[in-house]
Amino acid sequence: MPQRKEPAWTPFERLGQVSVGPELCLPEGTIYRNSRYQVVMRRPDSPPSAPLVWLSIKRIDNRPCRDWREFQRIKNELLGPEVEAVELNPAESRRVDAANQYQLRAFPGRLLPFGFRERVVDDTIQGVTQRRCEDDGKLR
Repeated sequence: MPQRKEPAWTPFERLGQVSVGPELCLPEGTIYRNSRYQVVMRRPDSPPSAPLVWLSIKRIDNRPCRDWREFQRIKNELLGPEVEAVELNPAESRRVDAANQYQLRAFPGRLLPFGFRERVVDDTIQGVTQRRCEDDGKLR
């Protein structure tokens, strides 16, 4: 099956606020949208020593997505390139899986105590299949 051509990446625009009923226990969020994704940014109550920002990401066309580079780009554009974020695979008892929606939890101002120590970004390594970076070369 031929691969669909993605629309060109556009900057995120702030669309407004969203609130969800108290039964879901979700704080109010700000909606951002670009040519490919809609993101709701929430800042749940958290201690100042460990502030948390929650990004809920979905494609505009509602298709599933697992593109790490695009999630990294979303995080960079909305929170900044030096903010670290994680995706949680929860215990089954806490699983929420009702849409092709993905969650990143970010901790501005804190480096997490795991992960690589040095940066390596290269899409030209021999024997490795990797698509070209689409972020206009800023990652090099």
